[in-house]
Amino acid sequence: MAMESWHPAALLGFFAAALVLTVVVQRPAFQVAAAAAALALLLSVRGVAAWRTVGTLVPVVLAVALVNPLVNSQGATVIAMLPWGRPYTLEALLFGVQTGTMLATMLLWFASFNALVAGEKLSYLIGGSAPGAALVFTMVLQLVPRFQRRAQTVFAAFDGLGMGHGRGSAAQRVRQGARELSALTGWALEGSIVTADSMRARGFGSGRPMRLTVYRVGAAQAATWAAMGLLLAVAVVGIAGGCATAQFVPVVSFPPPDGLFCASLVSFTLFLAMPSLVNAAERLRWRLSLSRI
Repeated sequence: MAMESWHPAALLGFFAAALVLTVVVQRPAFQVAAAAAALALLLSVRGVAAWRTVGTLVPVVLAVALVNPLVNSQGATVIAMLPWGRPYTLEALLFGVQTGTMLATMLLWFASFNALVAGEKLSYLIGGSAPGAALVFTMVLQLVPRFQRRAQTVFAAFDGLGMGHGRGSAAQRVRQGARELSALTGWALEGSIVTADSMRARGFGSGRPMRLTVYRVGAAQAATWAAMGLLLAVAVVGIAGGCATAQFVPVVSFPPPDGLFCASLVSFTLFLAMPSLVNAAERLRWRLSLSRI
């Protein structure tokens, strides 16, 4: 029952809720929980390759944190005076850290979304009601990688003819780039004609579209979704009650913690971490089954 086998509608609903929750919470405890859950999910989906994504996001957080005090001079604790006479405050720096963390967390959610909700799952959701839109979406997803492969083929062909890519003077490189672009454009137009003829021959649009995959919801998935719905409801009640609000400028202040805050934070964390826990449980179950062989 790994998350990859969930119904596409459930996947889409979870990521939509995760993104909204990440944006609306401001309190550091909630943001740290959201960032940890997003990182855990990406690690469970991509493995060690996820650390490369994390490495690209660290400069983003630092840049947002350091730049924010340059444009926002509010704050009671002055760290330094800028050359143009504006104060560089600690509160503005903390507000920048909060904003950068939120942005990085959203990008982590999007990375997991791209890994889990592939083009086939999105086309499953919209293919029945809008097959034309599903087809366009699928072709757009394939456009960039296909053009990259074809560009490498074109570059190799010109290298074989002695017309190396990116060589010679500026004028020669411009003419060579025009030749390569012309070859890629002609290839793309010819491919579109072949695709259109193939779709017409197969009767696309002449009847009700068929779906290649059938997603069935079992009792375990239904129970997991019900538990997640309950956790989400508790978290939303706490967030609506102001448990996740925070103020950074002119002074840093948070509402005092109480029972609602604790319940909301725990529910918030468990809801966002549930997919990672499901994936971990499925991997543990698989390893136990292998050990019995």
